[in-house]
Amino acid sequence: MLPSKKNKVLEKIQSMSEAEFTKSVLVPMFEALGYRVDYYGGPNEKGKDLICFKEGDFDETEITAVQVKKTKPSAVASDKKNGFSEIITQLSQASEEPIPLLTGHSQVPNKVYFITPFDIDVRALESRFAGLKQLS
Repeated sequence: MLPSKKNKVLEKIQSMSEAEFTKSVLVPMFEALGYRVDYYGGPNEKGKDLICFKEGDFDETEITAVQVKKTKPSAVASDKKNGFSEIITQLSQASEEPIPLLTGHSQVPNKVYFITPFDIDVRALESRFAGLKQLS
């Protein structure tokens, strides 16, 4: 049986590096949704690979932080890089760390997204469900 077009696209995305996936797929997607996007990935990202800005309905700035992982999240507690516990920590940092604005003020994100092109194992999710519940 021939692979479907959807599977081919998913396989292509899964084969990209995290930086390539972020810059080639996610940045254009958020720009198409009307955001101004800053690529922020790197060692000092504090849980934010992308910071997306959009003017709200009442002239307020809406900020969306995006954490991207190109690996399958793991339920193994000792997995420091891919462990769901580490991902929850990064998402907590992303939701709590204020982002400086051009106005001179700082603001915590209105939204935080976790994006991965892989399925998330239910056990991995349950391993830190309490931490996940704290992130609305």
